[in-house]
Amino acid sequence: MKHKDMLVASSLFSNVLLTLHLAQDALQARPGTNPAGAGNLTGIAILIFLFCGPVLLAERRVGRMIMMFGGVAAMGMPALHFTLGADLTKHREALLFVWCLILLGVIGALTVILSVMVIRSASAARTPG
Repeated sequence: MKHKDMLVASSLFSNVLLTLHLAQDALQARPGTNPAGAGNLTGIAILIFLFCGPVLLAERRVGRMIMMFGGVAAMGMPALHFTLGADLTKHREALLFVWCLILLGVIGALTVILSVMVIRSASAARTPG
């Protein structure tokens, strides 16, 4: 499998995990608050942008940059949630939530590594020499 194909697959997988994470955040928020309601519209707009990278722009440099940005965002989710000191034991779905965060970090790091490799190889192919 080529690095470009693995990048698209890992980016799509991290985006799907981000949707799962957004849904879990909304379910764990207090009803009537911004994270439980209208705040998800911002998340949906961001996810549309992130899905444009692997789905519509995978062969272009801007698409690879979007995929790298999505990987960095995925890597940041576990760091954000684990360092804020949230009490994850009070939620019934804590195992799925923590598992999703760990997987987001791993897949996000893989996406960043693959995007750097693909961007570097694309620029090396364009450089005459």
